[in-house]
Amino acid sequence: MTQVVVSRKLTLSAGKDFSQTLADEFVLWKRGEIGAGDTFGKTTPFIAPPSIKGVLEKVHLEHEGVSAHWDRMLYVDKVFDPQAYTSDRLLVFGRAWDAPRSPFVLMTILDPAHDQMKNWPMLAVVGADFNAEVSLFSREYPSISSWVTSGF
Repeated sequence: MTQVVVSRKLTLSAGKDFSQTLADEFVLWKRGEIGAGDTFGKTTPFIAPPSIKGVLEKVHLEHEGVSAHWDRMLYVDKVFDPQAYTSDRLLVFGRAWDAPRSPFVLMTILDPAHDQMKNWPMLAVVGADFNAEVSLFSREYPSISSWVTSGF
């Protein structure tokens, strides 16, 4: 079973409706019910900075600037390799292994991502925010209703 929690910060910045849609689609993606080129593309773990290596991952997101290209790859060229679908918008996420049900936690969206990936101090803060969010979620959910969730 796949559960997803959208961080309170991402929900605040992106809006509750967008966050719910993102969480629901992430569940479908992780369950294998939607494939390459349908919202999510290439996925890789962070290898730097050291504070988030092995903790956080990133997945390329479809957006206006790549939708036509991704659709052509998927429907015309029949490219089913998720690693072929790239963009300059990334969703940063991790797994809350210590929380009940070990949900995925969607932390933030980097856009433009590749420039921001060079900012190691900012990425370290994302890692610290992830740890704080997971800690609070594991202690307080469902008594605090400010999280957007899916799959629970």
